[in-house]
Amino acid sequence: MMAIIATFGSWVSPITTDSIVQETISFYEMQADENALYWTELHPNDKGRIALVRYDGKETPLADEVSIRTRVHEYGGGALCIDQGDVIYSNDEDSQLYSLTRGGKLTDEPNMRYADGSGNIWVAEIHDNDVENCLVNIETGEKVASGHDFYSCPRISPDGKRLAYVTWDFPYMQWDSSTLWLAEIHDGKLQNPQAISGGPDESVCQVQWSPSGQLHFVSDKTGFWNLYRYRDGQAENLCEMEAEFTFPPWVFGRPCYTFVSDGSIICMYAVKGIDHLGRINPEKKTLEDLQQPFTAIHNLVTYQDKVYFFGASQTLPNSIICFDPKSNTFEVVKQSSKVAITEEWISKGEVLEYPSMNGKVGYAFYYPPKNPNYKAPEGEKPPLIVKSHGGPTARSYSQFSLEIQYWTSRGFALVDVNYGGSTGYGREYFKRLEGAWGILDVEDCISAAKTLVDKGLADPSKLLIRGGSAGGYTTLAALTFHDVFVAGTSYYGVSDLELLYEDTHKFEAQYTDRLVASYPDGVALIRERSPINHVEKISAPILLLQGEEDKIVPPNQAFKIYDALEEKGTPVGMILFEGEGHGFRQAPNIKRALDAELYFYSKVLGFELAEPFQTPPVEIVGLNP
Repeated sequence: MMAIIATFGSWVSPITTDSIVQETISFYEMQADENALYWTELHPNDKGRIALVRYDGKETPLADEVSIRTRVHEYGGGALCIDQGDVIYSNDEDSQLYSLTRGGKLTDEPNMRYADGSGNIWVAEIHDNDVENCLVNIETGEKVASGHDFYSCPRISPDGKRLAYVTWDFPYMQWDSSTLWLAEIHDGKLQNPQAISGGPDESVCQVQWSPSGQLHFVSDKTGFWNLYRYRDGQAENLCEMEAEFTFPPWVFGRPCYTFVSDGSIICMYAVKGIDHLGRINPEKKTLEDLQQPFTAIHNLVTYQDKVYFFGASQTLPNSIICFDPKSNTFEVVKQSSKVAITEEWISKGEVLEYPSMNGKVGYAFYYPPKNPNYKAPEGEKPPLIVKSHGGPTARSYSQFSLEIQYWTSRGFALVDVNYGGSTGYGREYFKRLEGAWGILDVEDCISAAKTLVDKGLADPSKLLIRGGSAGGYTTLAALTFHDVFVAGTSYYGVSDLELLYEDTHKFEAQYTDRLVASYPDGVALIRERSPINHVEKISAPILLLQGEEDKIVPPNQAFKIYDALEEKGTPVGMILFEGEGHGFRQAPNIKRALDAELYFYSKVLGFELAEPFQTPPVEIVGLNP
């Protein structure tokens, strides 16, 4: 068939918002014992419930109607613990722990949340007048470790005699400076805790014991997160290289390596932001690249001497993968999406290097428009969506994403920017953002866009920017302090940094001190970097999408800038999603957010949608039709 000639952005695509929400789930965490594999998956069509599944060759849903989730640090993770056949989970309804095996409630402390358990030792977060984090023994209800601001990775040794765990304190995050401890367990209590790794300017995480009882962990003491073994009182790097063997621990759990019966370690590692699957020989201290197609990998566990993990590639959506380390082969157990898209529709991420500040190089993934049924009029360049990830200490992945394909299949180009401050490129790269949030991230997004314009791959008059959370702040800052972008969409983004200092949760209460300045001493700089204080500079239309129950970036951030822009007369739209927090989980809300964004861009750029909305999904105040 002859390609239809139509302007970029207006192309008809089989990837609809209905198909995205109706035929897609998200995988959260996975554990195993000798009898079965267990994982959790988010169901947007079931009000965002996170369901539990048991797998022993066939899937069996467990804990019907329960949402397996914890709110420790608000971001959660580590809501599931499989311990000697006992399935323990955190119920999102009351934040208490339950045993599926024993069929009962294990905790009854309404002001406490639990996460990241190992046997009877769990991270606890106590919400009284203040918030306290500690380790507790859920059998006795007693604290076994306290005094530090934060705890993670409690791991009981196979013989039950020792506990390893990680702590860190304000003003640091775990990826800035943290400490690994090793203590003896006597009568359910800890004795003689010793700091064995970590400290100033060193991050430790991903603590595990091997089946033989040797302690392993990840540290970035070399400048990259490498895998270590603690033996004979010494920490030894098992494979020193400029690669990241983990990602920043925003959530608990999600192991990045696992042990197999031949004594080797199957692991993920990232080189320049792209994940690889590898095998470490801990005695020879060598790494073999297993030459698998996956570009995004996490949550590795061993079950019946095969390795299971969540993996995605350029053409495969995030899936549960079964990898056989003996034959070096894999099979897909379950895909997160049932949307059938052939390769002719798939826009694959291409590595883009762009000039960053101070003579440095920045990295991004560029996705060109792709639709076999359409082509643009001769000489027309596509609109470009610049995507700024959240965190900001996080990264984008080069993997198949229905959300990205939603845009590229309609004729948009998209660049997913791993601006300075992103992980996956070593400690120096993510430390670039210290003191420079709102400056470097914005400049990098602009540089990535201009690089593509210079290559003839984007229309300079049709540059858009979007981002969520920290990426929402980058979006608002770019639209405030620069005139490069013609419009932008902020998903639960920060408009007022000072308000963030005053009204956010404990986990990130001092995070911004290192990214911008300490509060209140640096209040002048904080106000200078806040878009809300410079509304007079904003002329580009803005769409704000916000969760009503967001505890991380509260709704007042969106209301404040919406009111200011409306009063000034700058085109602005806003949707407040009932029942949503930091990130949208419910199908109707995910659908409406994407619909609203597409509608918004069509009005800003002035093209007609091939499939117009019967009812506008959002009102853009002040935008001429």
